[in-house]
Amino acid sequence: MIKNFRAGYMPNRKARTPSILIPYPGADPSGNTNDIFIYLRPESNGFHVESEILKVIKRNRLYSENVKLVFLANYPGEYIRSKHIIEHHYAYRIKFAGKGKKSFTKKMIRAFEAFYNEDFKSAEIVSPFDAMNKLNLNEDELFNIWVGDNDFMTLYGNTIKRYKGLYIINYDIPSLLHKNNFQTDIAVMLFRIYFSWQEFTSMISDMAYALKDAGIISEKNPVSRVFHYTKSPFDQIQDGLEYLYKSDEKKDNGISFLCYLDNEGFSPDKILQYLKNPVITINSPTGERENSIFEFTKGMNYREASDFLKSAVLT
Repeated sequence: MIKNFRAGYMPNRKARTPSILIPYPGADPSGNTNDIFIYLRPESNGFHVESEILKVIKRNRLYSENVKLVFLANYPGEYIRSKHIIEHHYAYRIKFAGKGKKSFTKKMIRAFEAFYNEDFKSAEIVSPFDAMNKLNLNEDELFNIWVGDNDFMTLYGNTIKRYKGLYIINYDIPSLLHKNNFQTDIAVMLFRIYFSWQEFTSMISDMAYALKDAGIISEKNPVSRVFHYTKSPFDQIQDGLEYLYKSDEKKDNGISFLCYLDNEGFSPDKILQYLKNPVITINSPTGERENSIFEFTKGMNYREASDFLKSAVLT
């Protein structure tokens, strides 16, 4: 199905490269900072959104003194499509949706049955592409379906939406692929923060309020529909691999958390394997737990995420 979204690609035309407005100064592996990517969704891209986000930082002394914009670039839609950045970035969620029931581990099955009070074997669990066909909906219509809290669950970073008897896995994937086309550019910002994760999340909330006050998003819409932001150190690596553009591919300025882990003795190749296969099992006081490494490390700083790997990971 993904190939259908690549229609119109002109292989003989060289894609425009990103416009770098603030070049990346290089990694900070000290562990004293945290690098956070914010990139605008295609449907909300534009100078007005970017301006409102930056105003929040400028107007608040705590933010302005502890948040530094270290990379700013505009990514042409044709470059994103030619490099298949979106497909790479959401590879785990696309794969999970495509495999359907075969993607579920025993612990996932138990979580699904407990949440929905539904027998897993008889439940009609479908990919978003199959849901579009069964419900006769396009990408945006599927994306804009709202359901109650009892009909929506998050499972290891994947979403499951119950609608008209179907359990739709990662309903947003078709829309994400469809909206990122040759006509839509994406603004990418990288902030280096010098305060706690809790203070950072407060800043994100302030950005959401500012966007709502400016009429950019409605009260009911979450900020995730306007921009993506890094939520864990492993998210930072994933975001960096896709969106930290280097004009000289031979020059590796590094991704901060990946460099930090390298200094802690972790093989970069091993860390990249976690990105490809993020579901892991850990030891905990209540026994073995299973989740994606992205979910386990949400809100952690570099030291906490490194200690997590050293002490908890089993597989």
